[in-house]
Amino acid sequence: MKLLKTLILLLVIIALQSCNLVPLKPGIWKDDKIDEGKRKDFHTLNDLLLKNIKAGDQDAAENMLSKDLLGKSGYKRTLELIGNRMKEGSYNLIEEYYMVNNVKDNTFKNPNTNSLDLDYAAVAKEMYIAFLILKEPENKFMITLVYGKFDYGWKIDKLELEKYTENGKGTAALYKQAQAQYAKGYLIDAANSMAMAHDCGTPSEELKSLFTNDMHVFYQNLVTDLNRRYKYPLAIAGVTTQPRIFRIDNQNVKGGTYPAVCYLTSFDLRDTVAIKKENEQVKKVIGNVLPGIDKDKKYMLYYVYHQKPNMTSNAYSYDITVKLQ
Repeated sequence: MKLLKTLILLLVIIALQSCNLVPLKPGIWKDDKIDEGKRKDFHTLNDLLLKNIKAGDQDAAENMLSKDLLGKSGYKRTLELIGNRMKEGSYNLIEEYYMVNNVKDNTFKNPNTNSLDLDYAAVAKEMYIAFLILKEPENKFMITLVYGKFDYGWKIDKLELEKYTENGKGTAALYKQAQAQYAKGYLIDAANSMAMAHDCGTPSEELKSLFTNDMHVFYQNLVTDLNRRYKYPLAIAGVTTQPRIFRIDNQNVKGGTYPAVCYLTSFDLRDTVAIKKENEQVKKVIGNVLPGIDKDKKYMLYYVYHQKPNMTSNAYSYDITVKLQ
């Protein structure tokens, strides 16, 4: 099997090498503008790499990497993370580029490619970049494959895995969502949406950041408003046992990203009957304490602590997931 994979890789590389029997003019070609035969060969390389990664065949995957990438320590972790993500499903190729560069080690910016604002550092005269999206339903990750044609053949010189969407939305859509939430006075929701927008803002180092300066300014002003509005620990008014919120953030769970409210209780965590009874009261009033937190989302989570966690203590929590829709 390994011999077969090696032969396939060798044949594809030979095919790509043989395409260049005449001098190449500098330029950039996107998607179906790429030579059909060359494009098919690149797709074969992409499929072979991801097949090797998914199968856990590290030797076969490493055989497709450049000498420079193999000399870096982080690539093995990236291979592992991609392999883990691929267990959840397959992938789609969303954009691809073939380029011939004028000068090695330059940065090429082309505002007229109708692209994701491609911005890359040239590692070879000929390059190919593929952007692929893993088919996780809500929280999607982007795989970036950067190939260079070196004197020892076409090899992957850069490999990335970064977040692309949360709850099915990218940075621009999450920013728009945050603006709408802010207009309703849902400050916590708006902040959580902007945190997700920021997390999805750099899906690849080969792309211009999707998190714009306007988004930065909005986020900063939002944080200022939040700090004026809420002081922690925040008592949950309307609950007789007086639990206190000390943190609110986003939590990634299978199927999406949802708000997690962390609060302190006076009950021993082993007293689950009392914990659940108190949480029933919390659920009834949480929308008054944190407007919008329990609206327009599938789930929210509560992490109940008896002792506030810190860097030195291993505090335990009782976790409650609430289905809202």
